[in-house]
Amino acid sequence: GNDGVWFTGDDVINHYSAYLNDARGLRVRWFKATKAGGDGKWFTTDDVIDSYTTYDYDALGLLTRYVRFKTPGADGQWFTADDTVLHYEDTRVTDKGSRERVSQYDHAGSDNLWFTDDDRTVHVYEYDSTS
Repeated sequence: GNDGVWFTGDDVINHYSAYLNDARGLRVRWFKATKAGGDGKWFTTDDVIDSYTTYDYDALGLLTRYVRFKTPGADGQWFTADDTVLHYEDTRVTDKGSRERVSQYDHAGSDNLWFTDDDRTVHVYEYDSTS
């Protein structure tokens, strides 16, 4: 802000990110807000969300999927089942916790449903899970 000192009342906010962790301390949701909402105050429930990501883990706590959402769905509410997917990544791991394959997808495919076999793959990374 004008006083040239960080973390004082005159600082200008242009966005913020927030995280939600589960009981294990693993991040399960991240979102980015880019504008104060109708109340004109930052860090309130009406702030304008730009996008968000969800994270899924296996029993060992290893990331198995993340999904990035770009818009709220038809209901106009974020964090509901109809939010619009931008892309996602699936990670396959062995029962010993070694990463085998990471697949990234950016389109729902001809059936127009995400997370099905016809989703368009943009990258696949394979790993030597024996080492």
